[in-house]
Amino acid sequence: MKINQDTFSEKAKELLFVLTPPSPLQETVSHLKKDAESLVGYPYKSRYAKAHITIGYCITDQPLKLIWSIADKVQSVSPIHVHIKDCRPLHHGENRSICLDVANKSSVLNITENLSELTEAVEAPHLPIAHNLPYEDFAKAWPYFANVHYSNNFVCDHITVLERSGNRWIPYEQIPLAG
Repeated sequence: MKINQDTFSEKAKELLFVLTPPSPLQETVSHLKKDAESLVGYPYKSRYAKAHITIGYCITDQPLKLIWSIADKVQSVSPIHVHIKDCRPLHHGENRSICLDVANKSSVLNITENLSELTEAVEAPHLPIAHNLPYEDFAKAWPYFANVHYSNNFVCDHITVLERSGNRWIPYEQIPLAG
């Protein structure tokens, strides 16, 4: 029996598309998250999330078809250099996030443009340290992070696809960039 892949439906999956920094930068972010926890006084929701730069999000009942479509769109995109520089706040209504800033946003946005027709793309690439803190907790931590001066670079040669499993994100697939 031949299956028509255009009409084949899988179980709906919630997917997150991210750029994953190398281990040394992951360790630095882990230390910064620990500092944030000490400053706010509790292990906030995103405390143990691995370091990442979100570039897209979606819920789909055809995850493999979506991943193949994205792989086709990024096959001509070369690996990118990502420059991380200093901390910055993000505003979410009443809540705030603390993140490391992506200094060369255009490199990352080049990839998100390829995903924008297929996923909810991110407009301001960043690497979260403490996500969606109540303002009172943000106010405790931000003076420290406002004075953190940090710079690092890495080459990203793939997109990591994560799948939601309960309240966690687990690795689902990797999409290579041309290289």
